Amino acid sequence: MTDDAPAPADTAGLHPGAAVWVQKFGDAGLHDGTRRVLGQSPDWQRDVWLMPVFVHKDLLVPGRYTRREHLEDDPGADPVERRVGEDEIAGLAEDGFAGAGFVERRLTRLLT
Repeated sequence: MTDDAPAPADTAGLHPGAAVWVQKFGDAGLHDGTRRVLGQSPDWQRDVWLMPVFVHKDLLVPGRYTRREHLEDDPGADPVERRVGEDEIAGLAEDGFAGAGFVERRLTRLLT
């Protein structure tokens, strides 16, 4: 476990528009004790941190895109899906799931 983890107050002022990466990811580190929950930021607001909309890019059918919208209060539920054109995917996060180890390595590269 890292000794230089931020305190909840260190996250004050962060906002979704400043995100360096948007991804669904695993939480194995929370379960095995190598990572800990830091707590909630004192200025966190649910209506600002909305669930992002994702796009699935079909690898077998180039040009086929599916917009996936997860429920705000149940992110584990099946997403609402809608086929969209390429003109509708700009700015959407690519759908997929990253393991906890991959997330740690990618964030280390992005933030250093």
